[in-house]
Amino acid sequence: MVLLVGLASVGCATASTVDGGVTATDPWIRTPPPFANTAALYAVIENRSSIEDSLIAVESPSCESFALHRTTTEAGVATMSEVTGAGLAVGSGESLVLEPGALHGMCLGLEDSLSDGDLVDVELTFASAGRVRLKVPVERR
Repeated sequence: MVLLVGLASVGCATASTVDGGVTATDPWIRTPPPFANTAALYAVIENRSSIEDSLIAVESPSCESFALHRTTTEAGVATMSEVTGAGLAVGSGESLVLEPGALHGMCLGLEDSLSDGDLVDVELTFASAGRVRLKVPVERR
């Protein structure tokens, strides 16, 4: 499944909430190297509602598609694999962390190059809460 999300722009660069109680905190996209056609998305997704929800899509007009990937390291070698399925569950009162070296969003087929300080529209879609739209800063961290 291409679980992927277009982050559009509603809210601020650091957090956005919808009525369903889902918040994306500290979203950022790592500055890609010159001429790269991919970029990684990170954030902390918190479910403040009273019911379990699932992240079912991520989209951005800056990307041909978005995928969720998990990085694993064995014997000093890091590999990345796509996370597939019907969505990523986020229990009531729980968080889903997208972070370097672990679970993260991957913008595939960048439409234009990204530079430090750019803002990228991204939209996270949840089964119950609906859409969370963000303007995500491009940063070197």
